[in-house]
Amino acid sequence: MKYLFYVSILFFCNITYAKSTELSRRSINFPIGKVQKQVSNSLNLRSRHLSRPVALRSRNDENLHGIWNFERQNATLWITTGTTQTFPNPSQTQGLEPSEGNISINGSSENSLNYVSIYTYFYYDGIQIFLGNNPLIDIDGFSYFANGNISEDVILPYYFLEYSAVPGYDFFGGQLLIIDTLEGELVENWYGIENSDDPLEFDAESMRITVNEMVVGNNESIFYSLSGSLSPGTLDIEAGEKTEIVAPVFTSDFGPVSGNESMQWQLNSDGTGYEIFSGLSDPGGYYYTWTDTSEINWTSDNDSIYISLYDYDEDDYETINLLYNVEDDSLYLSMEFNYCNGMEAYYYIDCYEMFGMMLAIDDIQEVEINLDVVMSFYETGLVNLDPNVNQSEIPTSFSLHQNYPNPFNPVTTLRYDLPENGLVKITIYDMLGNVIKQLVNEVQNSGNKTLKWDAINNQGQPVSAGVYLYTIETGEFRQTKKMILLK
Repeated sequence: MKYLFYVSILFFCNITYAKSTELSRRSINFPIGKVQKQVSNSLNLRSRHLSRPVALRSRNDENLHGIWNFERQNATLWITTGTTQTFPNPSQTQGLEPSEGNISINGSSENSLNYVSIYTYFYYDGIQIFLGNNPLIDIDGFSYFANGNISEDVILPYYFLEYSAVPGYDFFGGQLLIIDTLEGELVENWYGIENSDDPLEFDAESMRITVNEMVVGNNESIFYSLSGSLSPGTLDIEAGEKTEIVAPVFTSDFGPVSGNESMQWQLNSDGTGYEIFSGLSDPGGYYYTWTDTSEINWTSDNDSIYISLYDYDEDDYETINLLYNVEDDSLYLSMEFNYCNGMEAYYYIDCYEMFGMMLAIDDIQEVEINLDVVMSFYETGLVNLDPNVNQSEIPTSFSLHQNYPNPFNPVTTLRYDLPENGLVKITIYDMLGNVIKQLVNEVQNSGNKTLKWDAINNQGQPVSAGVYLYTIETGEFRQTKKMILLK
């Protein structure tokens, strides 16, 4: 699949998380950080957030013995503010729900764009807007057409417009992607903006988008005209009242497992055990799989299970505290934590200001994440405890994997796959696009690679807690992911 057009530099965004790549390069998706091996043991845990009622008879160590498979997870975001206010609906500014109005294609109400994701870059006063006729939870649309298959959830023809503008540099541009089927095969076509003047207006206060006869075309002189307007609805939040905010960027895929990964716990009766993560090197699952095994110690009390994971670099254990409940063959885990506790000021923006800019909410006092995880008892077969990745097979495609653990403190491991020899650059940026650490800048042979980052910058100084981006560049391949450092 051809990739989308982006503004060229990484910047922290006001409405939601940043995206970037070089012009005309492949698009980049930054999933929010996963709660994996290590989370600060200062978590605030409350039993009212368990997925189902607690049964005391289910809290027996013997019921925890054995092997558990990860099944599913759910994360919710809760915000408390100091003032009563109205703000744009994040579900509509992040493409989960349709906005009010529509932007028609060639004047047809049937062929119209009504989903929008808005990204503003305060540093350069730039904006990036995604428009589509399908929910934009997966901005790149890969989930709709994974491995050449068509999701039953997608509406065809599939329309996707990416628009970028940096007024201070008198720049705007974008592309419209149309995907449909022809004789049972997927066909995609791309159309660039033909207008000489900027055809899109954006009101930052109301989030209203107005398109004034945007003309897109291709080299075969096929043209489409887009016109109309979209604006999100609004929500109210009361001062001092804890309110759930449906913001996919913070809750989608937030948990111990992401993508095509799986997780198992083996809990032995002597308080020892293993945590095993595994996955495929790419969504197609071409032969190469990886497994990462960590030793753990565990114990439990009346309502909590304590998982201590061994850190080989620190030669010590860090503990995760989870409320738990065993019912039949299912293990229900729950945790709640204040996202901003212990987070140092990020340059001149502290954590609460950061969330305020992302969600367009003022005077935020508390930011809480509630995470529920369900695991099932595993009765057949044995867990693969081999932590070594088979290096004998050459990967079939380039890939940058999610760092592990994430969030982390103070060391994390990065993994990437090289199907061919070449110059490789791996760089860590802050959310303002500043280079923090150059990890790799050399020619490397093909294979499955790993390296560690110890939260030290190029000057040899420890960096502050916060969100960081890491990017791989090799040949024409570019990919970026997000990680979180906790302190």
